Amino acid sequence: MKSIFLKIASIILVSLFIFSCEEDKLQNDANLNNLTNENSVNLSFIAKSAKLFEISLEKDIIRPTNNIVRKTNLNAGDKVKIYLHKADSRGRIPENIDVDLIIRKDNGDITIAYANILKNTNVTKINNNNIKADGYVEVTIPLSVKSGTYFFLAADTEAPNFVATTKPTFGSFIKRGNKYYLNVDITSFDEINITGITIDPFDISMGATNVDSGRPYVFGKGNDGNLWNKWWSGSKWNLSNQGKPRTNISQSIGAITVDGSRPYVFVKGTDGNLWLNWWSGSKWSWSNQGKPRTNISQPMGAITVDGSRPYVFVKGTDGNLWNNWWSGSKWSWSNQGKPRTNISQSMGAITVDGSRPYVFVKGTDGNLWLNWWSGSKWSWSNQGKPRTNISQSMGAITVDGSRPYVFVKGTDGNLWLNWWSGSKWSWSNQGKPRTNISQSMGAITVDGSRPYVFVKGTDGNLWLNWWSGSRWSWSNQGKPRTNITISKAMGSITVDKGRPYVFVKGSDGNLWVNSWSGSKWSWSKI
Repeated sequence: MKSIFLKIASIILVSLFIFSCEEDKLQNDANLNNLTNENSVNLSFIAKSAKLFEISLEKDIIRPTNNIVRKTNLNAGDKVKIYLHKADSRGRIPENIDVDLIIRKDNGDITIAYANILKNTNVTKINNNNIKADGYVEVTIPLSVKSGTYFFLAADTEAPNFVATTKPTFGSFIKRGNKYYLNVDITSFDEINITGITIDPFDISMGATNVDSGRPYVFGKGNDGNLWNKWWSGSKWNLSNQGKPRTNISQSIGAITVDGSRPYVFVKGTDGNLWLNWWSGSKWSWSNQGKPRTNISQPMGAITVDGSRPYVFVKGTDGNLWNNWWSGSKWSWSNQGKPRTNISQSMGAITVDGSRPYVFVKGTDGNLWLNWWSGSKWSWSNQGKPRTNISQSMGAITVDGSRPYVFVKGTDGNLWLNWWSGSKWSWSNQGKPRTNISQSMGAITVDGSRPYVFVKGTDGNLWLNWWSGSRWSWSNQGKPRTNITISKAMGSITVDKGRPYVFVKGSDGNLWVNSWSGSKWSWSKI
């Protein structure tokens, strides 16, 4: 009995000891949590002289006896506190401050910038007058910041140690305009992870065009507000950030190719102006095209005339059709007026005979109208309507270089075609696929003479209405993958004159292309 009692006592003591240890561990963990529940990064400046400060970045610092642990994670909207500390009389750094980099500061502003490898740079200027009474300023990370690993840096670019007009091969520089600024006392950066938005380069379609006959360029507006470009170099797909003009981008106006090899992308800015992102042959530039003597209401199409002269059509808030065009030496705005009704929506713009613009619009009378150039004057023509009402545009193309084809969806659910035979205009009922038509995915000409019209069906598939040379057919092009549906159209083009490419954004967020290799159709993620 005594033996059993001793065994029980031993078990109880051991259990109490273990419980005590667990309790201590829990208590230590609780203390640890109390030490790590801050929500800001501390960026500390220490003055070494009147103009020389040292800076350290701290996030939830735990200070055990001989160790320092950093948790460097932030979320969009977090505040960054920048503490301005005074050094002691000999300019020494307090031992409990980790020095990450050294900056110079004069009586002007300090620039605090955070940037990552995607070249997403965010800058906030801190004026001396904004320093709080207790010695710090707060910088809020914008909600629009992109997710990624960032570094913080501070520099007075108004009085740098070194300035260069070309990027030097040494040191850490800040680029401002065409100059590079270096604070030679910078020693290191602390990287932090910021959780913000994930960049979607193709949040909104901005058009697609074909460069050098065989190189597709697909443009999108990203959820970061920038214009993005997915382009084929001839051997691989590339993604480029085109940035944005000196305003925000509000909507697409159109994408074209000039001189066969130079992409031009037109957008409307939130300032109300038409803007152009264009390739000169050696560099990309943004140009402000201004606006007509009214405000821009909606895009009506963009084309290339004579292979080298862009024409961009928009509807003005005055109700008229306007044209921003290049003469070969200067840009001009022209008032095209309106038909004997009001313009309700665009139905497409094309070039006939290589040099004659044709712009199709739907009037508020329900008819299709055409504003066209004969070679000597502009005219408006009433194209009427099919044996139903016009619901929406499905695309406009030129066949055989000189015969306009305009596709529309009727309120009867069918695809209809208004086309020029060479001697007269006719309306043709193209029917519909084995499902209903939900939206246009683009219209192109293959081999110069065969129309291809792509639509999305209510079954979620891509469908094609195409001319073989002797008859019309409907083909089911499917969708990117069984579990990936089509979310939006991103543009359609003809590659190498005979190979259709249809770009869509998938439900997985990726850009997909349905293309003809010359022998078979395929879906590819790009």
